[in-house]
Amino acid sequence: PGSQAAVAVRDLTKTFRVSGGRRRGLLTALGGVDLEVAEGESVAIVGESGSGKSTLLRIIAGLERADSGQLALGAGARPQMVFQDAGASLTPWLTVGALIAERLRGTGRPGAGLNAAGRRQRVADALAHVGLPVEVASARAAQLSGGQRQRVALARATVITPEVLLCDEPTSALDVSLAAGVLNLIGRLRRELGMAVLFVTHDLSVARVVADRIAVMYLGRIVELGQAAEVVARPRHPYTKALVSAVPELGAPLPAAQLLAKQSFAARGEPGSPLDPPPGCAFHPRCPIAEPACADPALIPRLVRLPGDPPHTVACIRSEVT
Repeated sequence: PGSQAAVAVRDLTKTFRVSGGRRRGLLTALGGVDLEVAEGESVAIVGESGSGKSTLLRIIAGLERADSGQLALGAGARPQMVFQDAGASLTPWLTVGALIAERLRGTGRPGAGLNAAGRRQRVADALAHVGLPVEVASARAAQLSGGQRQRVALARATVITPEVLLCDEPTSALDVSLAAGVLNLIGRLRRELGMAVLFVTHDLSVARVVADRIAVMYLGRIVELGQAAEVVARPRHPYTKALVSAVPELGAPLPAAQLLAKQSFAARGEPGSPLDPPPGCAFHPRCPIAEPACADPALIPRLVRLPGDPPHTVACIRSEVT
């Protein structure tokens, strides 16, 4: 990864007013997020539904506006986003070739001065880069498989190389073999094009494969951030421990004492509601090591760097015993 920041967010907050149904009020999607992604780096954002992962990505993409905080992007093209359902994000009445060529039009864009033949060649090159034959350019999204549609979405996002590629669970709708192919493709594109990648997933096993670092989110805040292998092998926040313990294949068989310790960090109950987040540390009602101070509204844990290298930060007032 480069030394410059491709994305930097500081104390980002976002709320939505919910007015329908029985539950009404102000939903806190982001409660103060700090995150920096270096040029060429891959960061996976992990957490349960409602943790704020997709909202963070949409703000970085410019699809939502934060209530407060700062967002800074490195020099270069606007971030490009690949969605969970590529079929819904690809205009159904346009051919694949027309969809990809759209990104080559517009004043100031690389490729804006290309003639029709030049655009066709760029489209063919983009399709080849994601492993699709040039004939796909004449097809429409409905004629393609799910894996092909995600490859088309990646071709459109990278026909002009973005500084940052934003991936919002792009493999969750695919079967295992197709998902593996798309993950490998994203990794190859990142290496060949030098992009930074922000990858949202609820699956730690996917995060470990695609990311240099993992950021774990819970109810609108990052609670742990560190090198992917370290976060998976030695999680420090109780919530991260619960996520790891829920995916047995992430670790080798453990001695009995360690297995008991791992099981003790299974989260209790259901996730808190972003409409009414718990005071203090939002995870405390589910945490097996919570103490009364964890519920103090004045003691919201902030990310603190743990001793040692590489950097590993955790937002837990009991980090010394996790």
